[in-house]
Amino acid sequence: IEEAETDCNDTPETVPIFSHLSRAQRLKLVADVAIGTLCEDEPLPPDTIQHNSTFRAMIEILFTALSVESDTQYDHEDVGEDLLNYDEADQASRKRRWRISK
Repeated sequence: IEEAETDCNDTPETVPIFSHLSRAQRLKLVADVAIGTLCEDEPLPPDTIQHNSTFRAMIEILFTALSVESDTQYDHEDVGEDLLNYDEADQASRKRRWRISK
């Protein structure tokens, strides 16, 4: 909903039906789709082109947000260092166990 309230990444070019709506219309449709898909006791939103395009736009907005987060979260050099350290420690403990068992 926050993305639909602002003008930042809330109007994906791949979903022009959603993108050309007013902010109030986008908020209403996002609320309808979110409540219908996330709340078990609530009915699904109506099967209209506006609701379908809103669902698609929400997926696009989430994908964009995740892409931005993954692009800014790590440097390529940092990825996997914790796994490398864990793997080295695991290898050392395996060698010790192997020596003890002999």
